Amino acid sequence: MNYRGVVIREQLFSADRDRSKIVKKVNKYLNSDEEYHELRKRLDNVQINFGHGDIFTSSITGSFDNILLSNIAAYNKLDKMLMLFNMMVPLLNDDGKMLLAYLYETDLYSSDYMEEEPEIYDIPKVLKTFPKDITFNSFIGVRGLSFKSSRLRDSIITYKKVKKI
Repeated sequence: MNYRGVVIREQLFSADRDRSKIVKKVNKYLNSDEEYHELRKRLDNVQINFGHGDIFTSSITGSFDNILLSNIAAYNKLDKMLMLFNMMVPLLNDDGKMLLAYLYETDLYSSDYMEEEPEIYDIPKVLKTFPKDITFNSFIGVRGLSFKSSRLRDSIITYKKVKKI
């Protein structure tokens, strides 16, 4: 919040020079001062809470509109992720969303799953393990943007808590 938009756009992803065009393309706030200031205005109304500790043993209280678990999925077995999912669902507000995983170079029909990859990349197993109301969506991935190829796809696994009537 202390830097002008132009400074952020020029320096934030400077270590990613080979990907800087892609980073700018997928992050609208990096494209212009107008987009940057619009994001800053929206962030004034957002409360972000970060916790520190072992998510599997920490006592988390409160209610949330969004819960992001993406990186955790790459380091844990599916049974632990299911346990975490079940711990987090009660903390979501109605219509709240949970990102369970961001999967690089993966889609529903990908046959590139390899044994050394985390279990979260075994899509058939994920879909059998988690409740039916999770969603799996694929889209042109980071490398796809770079190489201008719609075949290089990334995916996300999400959950939306349905508003109780």
